[in-house]
Amino acid sequence: MEITYEILKVVGTTLKERRMKKCYTVLQLSEISGVTASYISQIENYKRENVSLSKLLEIAIALELRPSELFSPLDELPPFSSIKDEEPEYVRY
Repeated sequence: MEITYEILKVVGTTLKERRMKKCYTVLQLSEISGVTASYISQIENYKRENVSLSKLLEIAIALELRPSELFSPLDELPPFSSIKDEEPEYVRY
C-alpha cells in the first residue's frame, strides 16, 4: 500500500462525500471555493499527487468542513510505519 495514494483517497473521498451531501456539482464548488473544477475533480478521483494545502482548505471552507473533519478519517489508516515500503537491509563489510 502506498502512503501517498491512501492519503489522497481518504481526503478525496471525504471532500466528494461532503460536496454531494451539500448537493453541489464540481462546477458549483469551484465557483464557491475559487479552486478550478479540474483541480477539485482530480482530488476527488485521486489523480492529483501534489495537492496544495491552501487549496484543500479553500475547498473545505466552501463546504463548511473544519480542517479536523477533513483529516480525521486518516486516523483510520494503520500507522504509517506499518504501511511504508520496507527499507532495504544494508550489509556491513
